[in-house]
Amino acid sequence: MKSMGKPMLSERDRAGLKQAIQTTVLPEYVHKIGEVRMKWVADRAGIWVEIAGEDAYFGQTIEAAMMTAQECDWIFLSKHPPMLDDDWTWFDERVAHGESWQDRVVPMKRQESRERVATNYCPGE
Repeated sequence: MKSMGKPMLSERDRAGLKQAIQTTVLPEYVHKIGEVRMKWVADRAGIWVEIAGEDAYFGQTIEAAMMTAQECDWIFLSKHPPMLDDDWTWFDERVAHGESWQDRVVPMKRQESRERVATNYCPGE
């Protein structure tokens, strides 16, 4: 996913991810979904989407980002404590578990996810 030092994401991936987010949030908030891009944060490339004027993290791979969108479980770094290494990798690891990911994580991760989902349906509120 890295070319000439810059993270890459195809236009098809960007459009698909944006569409997945649009089907997840409440209809009145669809207009708050902005640019989909890859950028480097904390020495790692990741997929970020501008939502309600703020960047949200979706994972390092398009598979993780799509699952994050479908689960409505993206993270705004400004609204959460500093992310630890296992927080960053969790977005990508849960793809391997599929829909049973909630059965395979510690209760704290499930609670954090529920809290994010509750606020992500109405971004910017």
